[in-house]
Amino acid sequence: MRYAVVIAGLPGKISSSVKDALQERFTDNHVFRAAGAPYSENGSTVYDGQVIADTLRMGVDAVFGKSARPNGFCRNIDRPCALHHGNKDACGKLESETCFRLKPDFFIVIYQTGSNEEQLLTALHHSALTTRLPAACYAHMTKTVDACIEALKASYSVLGTVRKNFESAKNPLTLPVLNARTRELDSLLSLANKTGGKTESEQFKRTYFSRSSGSYKLRTPLEFQPSQLNGRHGIPDAKTNDAIALSRIYRLGCQYLRDFHYDVHRSDDKHLSGNHVFHCREGEKDKYPKGRNANVTVDDCLPWET
Repeated sequence: MRYAVVIAGLPGKISSSVKDALQERFTDNHVFRAAGAPYSENGSTVYDGQVIADTLRMGVDAVFGKSARPNGFCRNIDRPCALHHGNKDACGKLESETCFRLKPDFFIVIYQTGSNEEQLLTALHHSALTTRLPAACYAHMTKTVDACIEALKASYSVLGTVRKNFESAKNPLTLPVLNARTRELDSLLSLANKTGGKTESEQFKRTYFSRSSGSYKLRTPLEFQPSQLNGRHGIPDAKTNDAIALSRIYRLGCQYLRDFHYDVHRSDDKHLSGNHVFHCREGEKDKYPKGRNANVTVDDCLPWET
């Protein structure tokens, strides 16, 4: 298993050293990146726009990075493919693409306690499994490294549980949060980030999943139906948006099927007729589909809707 790990919000004076210490300890199947922050006299990181952007950028670099293995995962930089066993031909992927088999299996963000944390988590949009470092670690190299190691150890079992949940297309952990518009789903994902969500997912499904329609009933009169294999539309392009590039692959730190989406329709089978608003993270704009159903990705985008 491969792990992409971003350590976010550490004071700049220890950020790189912590990353290097962790990379030295976990040499084979972990890629670490550090997104540092200015030192704060009050011992609390401020998650402003720059720190959040750096965290996303480091996440993208850890997942699609161009540095040499094992400290990065291949993103086609005109090298022969490591998986090719014949004449070592180049893989042929575009510069913006990467091999599915070589992307990290898991994506983790460990971040220092601070102000505006919720803005960092909002930007990640549940793509990473996130763990908060205690305030007592702030600016202390050894304490921070030890806390990161404990956070990583705890994350392994959580990721295993989330990944197991993803084996079912009907699991609620991949529901689009912004368009479902229910606090219960927000709570479920927050708990799953700590526990893996096995018990919580089963309870959520008993409450909101309709066996008769095969859909989640979350926004009356709308139903969210997991897409069938023969009804999928390919993998939408994340373009240059770092946050969407990550959420298009990962939910709660685990990979999901990237062509998976939800068919959202009215329970009475009438057309949507532009009467229901959907929020699309691409461009941060609202859309008003008029057809019988709207196709919504796991990460709250509507790339097939005009």
